[in-house]
Amino acid sequence: MKIKNRMTLVVISLIMYIVVLFTYNLGNSVMPVFLKATPYGTKIFGFLTAFMFLGQFLVSPFWGKISDKRGRVVVMLSPLLYGVGQVMYILSIDSFTLLVFSRIFSGVFSILFISQFVAYISDVTPAKHRKRVLSLIAIVGPLSGGFAYLIGGILKSDKILPFLNNLQGKLGFLGDTVSYRLTQNYSFPFFIQLFTGLILSILLYLLIKNNNHYQKFNSLEKQVK
Repeated sequence: MKIKNRMTLVVISLIMYIVVLFTYNLGNSVMPVFLKATPYGTKIFGFLTAFMFLGQFLVSPFWGKISDKRGRVVVMLSPLLYGVGQVMYILSIDSFTLLVFSRIFSGVFSILFISQFVAYISDVTPAKHRKRVLSLIAIVGPLSGGFAYLIGGILKSDKILPFLNNLQGKLGFLGDTVSYRLTQNYSFPFFIQLFTGLILSILLYLLIKNNNHYQKFNSLEKQVK
């Protein structure tokens, strides 16, 4: 859908930003609980988090160059592949190497959205509103993350165990080990991240693909100046 009104596009983009960040933070509150089920315990939590941030740091400039050259639509890869990294994480319970790799993988694709979707919002926002919108982004990000921690904590409650046991049976075609690991109350939020990430990637593609002309317009405007 092509949206001609720029401020309407800004509002829709901000809502998308909030929803994606909510999805990205959904599994954070259960990570320590998950690590208790590994042979390594929670003592490696900080170590794994550091590797995720390392992945973000190393590839952020790369995503910036790709986004500038190929267009912001590359952002669509982020939610789905971040979800893949999260599920990879909970399936790597017995392998320290895979745990580290999954954290780096998730970091690589989370920073793609965090950095380049903000660039997209900046592209579509009229110059006179840009500072205000970017300030709003700085506010809604932590709020979205905090709400995700709350929901993630609720999802690990024992009250959802009957639902998870039923879901485990339905996912039996994936094998006993995989279906079990996906449907524990400490791992289920990661499964949601993968499923939601697929939907969000499609929505991001439709949004940016049909409203990507502002990036070219701003580039030409800078050249004229």
